[in-house]
Amino acid sequence: MWMLAQLLYEDGDMERAYQYMRFSWNATKFYNARLRSWQSADVLSLIDKTYQAMIEKAERPSSTEPAAYHCTVGVVDCSLRIYLPSDEKAGGCKKSSSGSQWTVKRIE
Repeated sequence: MWMLAQLLYEDGDMERAYQYMRFSWNATKFYNARLRSWQSADVLSLIDKTYQAMIEKAERPSSTEPAAYHCTVGVVDCSLRIYLPSDEKAGGCKKSSSGSQWTVKRIE
C-alpha cells in the first residue's frame, strides 16, 4: 500500500496518496511490522508533510485579498469625493434640524 501511495504522490494525486499512506501506516502499527515501518518511513513522511502543507495553504486566506479590497474602496471613495458635489448650493443630502429625517436637495 505504501508503494501505491508513493506512485499516487508522484502522479500528483495527493488526496488518495494521503489516504493510502494513512491506511498503510495504521496497518504497520497494528501488526507491529518493524521492517515495513523502516522501509516506508521516508515516503510516508514526505506524503504527510506535503499533504499538511497543501491543507494549510487551502485554509489560509491570501495576503493580497485584503490589500486589494482596501485599495478598491479607497479609489471608489476618492472618485465619489471628486465627482459628487458636496456643496449645499449644488445639491446633496442634509439632516433636518430635529435630527430624525434626511432631506435631499434637488439640483435646479
